[in-house]
Amino acid sequence: MKAPSINTKWIRKVEPDKQENLEKLIRNSTIVLSRLKQIVEDDLVEMEKVPVSDYEHPSWSHKQAHENGKKEYARQMLTLLSFLEQRK
Repeated sequence: MKAPSINTKWIRKVEPDKQENLEKLIRNSTIVLSRLKQIVEDDLVEMEKVPVSDYEHPSWSHKQAHENGKKEYARQMLTLLSFLEQRK
């Protein structure tokens, strides 16, 4: 069975002679990376809970834009960790 591919961001800007070793290290770090994935997923669920009272503040749109940016970054992190699901 072929190993799942990892996102190229993992080895971007890494010297070519060190890329293979880094990829092996990433693939062998599934316990830590799986835990990180779980934390990011849990945080994303919490970020989705927006209290109605947030909309009572005059600057609610700025806060919402900030929260949307955090959610997008969390989704990007999950994309980097998506190779973990392919291992199952």
